[in-house]
Amino acid sequence: MGAGAMLHPHARVHAAAAVPVDPADTAPSTSSFLPLDETQAKLKLVQVVFRHGARTPLSPRAELWTKWGATWDAEQLCGCAYDAVPVAISSAVGDGRPDNEHNSKQINKVLNGGCHAGQLTKPGQVQALELGQWLRGRYVQRFGFLPDGTELAGLLKCRTTNFERTIGTLRGVLTGLLPEGAAKKVSVPCVTSSDLDEILYADSKQCPHLGTFMKMSKAASKDLVKRDHEYAWAREELGRVMGLPPSFFDAKDWAFVDVHDVVTSITASGQAGPPGFSSRLEAAVSRLATKEFAPYVAPSINDKHGQTLLRLGTGVLLHTLVSNMESALQQQPAAAAAPSKPAQASSQAGKAGPAGSKQAQAAPNSSQQAPSGPLMYLYSGHDSSLMPILAAFGLDLHAWPPFVSNIVIELWEVPAAVPAAAAGSAPGSKAQQSAAAQHVVRVMYNQSELDIPHCPRGRYATLATFKHEVLGPFLLGPDQVSEACKVPMAHDSSMPQPASMAQRPDDEE
Repeated sequence: MGAGAMLHPHARVHAAAAVPVDPADTAPSTSSFLPLDETQAKLKLVQVVFRHGARTPLSPRAELWTKWGATWDAEQLCGCAYDAVPVAISSAVGDGRPDNEHNSKQINKVLNGGCHAGQLTKPGQVQALELGQWLRGRYVQRFGFLPDGTELAGLLKCRTTNFERTIGTLRGVLTGLLPEGAAKKVSVPCVTSSDLDEILYADSKQCPHLGTFMKMSKAASKDLVKRDHEYAWAREELGRVMGLPPSFFDAKDWAFVDVHDVVTSITASGQAGPPGFSSRLEAAVSRLATKEFAPYVAPSINDKHGQTLLRLGTGVLLHTLVSNMESALQQQPAAAAAPSKPAQASSQAGKAGPAGSKQAQAAPNSSQQAPSGPLMYLYSGHDSSLMPILAAFGLDLHAWPPFVSNIVIELWEVPAAVPAAAAGSAPGSKAQQSAAAQHVVRVMYNQSELDIPHCPRGRYATLATFKHEVLGPFLLGPDQVSEACKVPMAHDSSMPQPASMAQRPDDEE
């Protein structure tokens, strides 16, 4: 597991959902798990969902950092760290970049030193660059899946939320992924959207029924925090270290989220945090902040309304990720997977991070034919983009995803034994190709392979199993959103209805 990530797997319980699930997404059990030999398999598609890099605080409580002398110097901390690849932002329908009142509000809030609230810092830009370099080391140099020139830009499809920090993070990832000097040669098209069309975070304005469950999550959030074994100790310690009175915790719904926001922003900027803020306290604050926030966007699937909240909040994104993989198989006709020549070491391997050290271990996946669709999707979002995906995989979150945390979803084509009926067919014939084409999904979190509870160790879910049995209860197609998010005025079912509409928190990280 990646640094700072604490994920606890649990058994999946298919509780009855308040929102009907498409039967096509929960087909009868046909679980299939296969081994993956990278030297024999062929990589078909890569999708990366990542949180933005380190930023300035979003908390309105400036006293939480000014008391310790922290400052946010616009020139030293918030300028450009390097010449980044430009992106051409447009809406999903091809219009210009839409307005975002939350982003504008943060830009207009100037902190001491001149940076604005929630601004991507130079360390955050470097984090984004390093993620891009890791992707380059893995998919260009190690696997040979992506080409080593600026033509790579045409094989990417990018989406970002409509915030300066996520757009800046995407630019950094592209700068590390594309060849050196690409910033002066290419501009990568990228899609964004307004809140009402966003798929990378949940918004109850877009989905009123979601507000029902977010409202119900408030009590669960408080209960989880108070039952934590270090809750009383953490309150007392934060009072001693940061001078926070009991009223700070009693009057705020997300008191630990506020503290976590400020402390992680300070330390990521290279500044000294509050004296006496121990590693134990840091871990406790991360865990308690996660328990405060997760019930709203990433509840346990075993919670009473967990599956419904996840489906309404992140179902369209999950549906998109699955649809992208299905489209990749249609756009790139399956061919029998065969061994390839070992990958050659690249002169840039040294800057590519862990992937560069495994340069010749796997076969390259360069396609014999020009691909007819994207080979890699990049989604630049927030912690609230990653947390519900991890929850849908069947994992309980016990620590906040660090800055630039990322989920990588790989689709592989693996060779299979050819049935006797096809054994006599000519090599490469449709019969043999059809028999040989099987596809599995591998997931990584923060560059480490993620053990999904449903999958036997050392084996990977086929795409059909991944769709129907891992993510099936949570998938929500774009054509299903309107009906699923509708709140009937009157009915006689047991579906809970909201007393008021919950809003997406403005201090989303």
